[in-house]
Amino acid sequence: MGRKPLHRALPALADVFGNRRRWDRSADQSRQLFEVLAPLVQRLQRADPAPFYAMRDVARHFGVSVSTVARVYRQLQQKGLLFRIRSSHTQIPSRRLHPRVAVWAVIALPVWLPGFVMFNEWRLFFRRLEQELRRHQFVGDMVFYGQCEELQPDFAARLLERNPDAVVWFCPAPSDRPVMEILADAGVPTVHVADSPSLADAPYRISYRAALEAAVADWEADGIRNVVIPSTGPDETSSTHVADEVLAASRLDVTRARMATIQTDLDAYVNSLATRPGLAVLFDNDIWLHVLANEAPQAMVRLFRRCRVSVTRSLPMRPTLLTGVRLDVLAVDWAALAARVARDINRGPHCAPRRPVICQATWRPRCPATELAASYYRE
Repeated sequence: MGRKPLHRALPALADVFGNRRRWDRSADQSRQLFEVLAPLVQRLQRADPAPFYAMRDVARHFGVSVSTVARVYRQLQQKGLLFRIRSSHTQIPSRRLHPRVAVWAVIALPVWLPGFVMFNEWRLFFRRLEQELRRHQFVGDMVFYGQCEELQPDFAARLLERNPDAVVWFCPAPSDRPVMEILADAGVPTVHVADSPSLADAPYRISYRAALEAAVADWEADGIRNVVIPSTGPDETSSTHVADEVLAASRLDVTRARMATIQTDLDAYVNSLATRPGLAVLFDNDIWLHVLANEAPQAMVRLFRRCRVSVTRSLPMRPTLLTGVRLDVLAVDWAALAARVARDINRGPHCAPRRPVICQATWRPRCPATELAASYYRE
């Protein structure tokens, strides 16, 4: 199929420069041609991009080689005065950038940077959410913040100065409520995805209750009578939040294994978690799991081989260390949750669903640990 003819709404070169012009052969022809064409390009710039003269036409008019014209066009492109479409033509850019497609709205996405770095599930959620928003012609604008940075007085202003049409906040802390109230007072719809009972009014909630109940039934059927929950201290925040409540209603003996001091040897701490048979270990603190997997990997592998261990996240460990290891997993379909949030935003101006959406974690017993480790580096 032949190429479509290209229409150039340009004055003839003879009308712009007069009769055919021959260069002084002793001078640099490329420099002379650049000095002539650069002002012309600037005069011809309009609100929209437009085709520029063909190189053969310029070479014919000025009596120079096509290779000389190509060299000058490259120089003009480096200066931002032209841009070349390969195997097609050269265009004059518009005076100002403008969207290539229509955008319905800008959705601000506050992102807690430590969580984004540590947990591949967070990265998966935000990647899928950005993709789904783009599919509905929304722009996802990520706003990264460090530890406690969102508690600073200027954080809400930092979000508002981006002029978002809505805000989606993934797993905010209860202390972030004042910022969400400021956004609401400014007329910006804010929805949040929560895994904390203290944010019970969240339109999207992650629940581990059913998965934990299935875990208890599975462990009891396997002859397990004791569950150890690793803990950094009395004031820590867990990921599942309902672990103590569910386990208390079971026949299992539950112990929180708190680290004595910050100077405690991590290998010794991990080794102390499983000292007797008939025991399961439940990691319900994602950050603590991440720290131990990074700082005491060999001790963690020994723990995995001695007893049943349950986790809520993939592991930042080399898959080769985990050959033959199987772990119990409280799994959340983060991709499906991100797609649901984007779909709801596309449906209405207030973004939030009419009824709370409960995303139920599922119980996946004895999953190959190598897959959990590989997925950490894959996302």
